[in-house]
Amino acid sequence: MALPEKLGAPGSAGGVVTKGGLIFVGGGDTALHAASTADGSDLWKSEMGRRVNSTPMTYRTAAGRQIVVVASGVGPGSRLTAFALQ
Repeated sequence: MALPEKLGAPGSAGGVVTKGGLIFVGGGDTALHAASTADGSDLWKSEMGRRVNSTPMTYRTAAGRQIVVVASGVGPGSRLTAFALQ
């Protein structure tokens, strides 16, 4: 189903916090960042090659593995990328 391009709004997306004390957020750049909720220190980032324009999502698999998924890009070049936490 094709949605009209007028849906959605530009701007900074929110973050998602894990039980283990990480916050995953797109910083308005082309990377997904993970920071410590305890002191705000940068712990990890992954270059996405496209602007991160969504609030990350998280879920746990039936086997108990936690996954973080984020959308990046706009239009035909957009994609979802998933990361497994260890």
